Amino acid sequence: MGMTIQIKVDNTKAVLADTQKHKERALIKCGAAWESYAKQGSPVDTGRLRSSLTHEMEGDDTVAIGTDVEYGIYQELGTSRGVVPKLFLTNAGRMHIDEYINIIASEFNNG
Repeated sequence: MGMTIQIKVDNTKAVLADTQKHKERALIKCGAAWESYAKQGSPVDTGRLRSSLTHEMEGDDTVAIGTDVEYGIYQELGTSRGVVPKLFLTNAGRMHIDEYINIIASEFNNG
């Protein structure tokens, strides 16, 4: 009775592709939430800065949240000429880190 059966299956490519898909979806969901919180906390005069805030994937493992409005950085970080830092982007990240962790966990556990 020295008989053996062996089955070899390599699903590495499929697992990596599935992992990448879940990672990208989690990052996009985190980016959308972060953008929403940043908009809620952004200073408003004309609404241009707030409406310019957006998120997008950069490469395979980064989501960027920001604005192309030239004065956005001065509103975020302040200036030596009296503009007080608003930290609307920074705080949107820091104050909701547990939510982002939950989004990521949920995407990998249930996605």
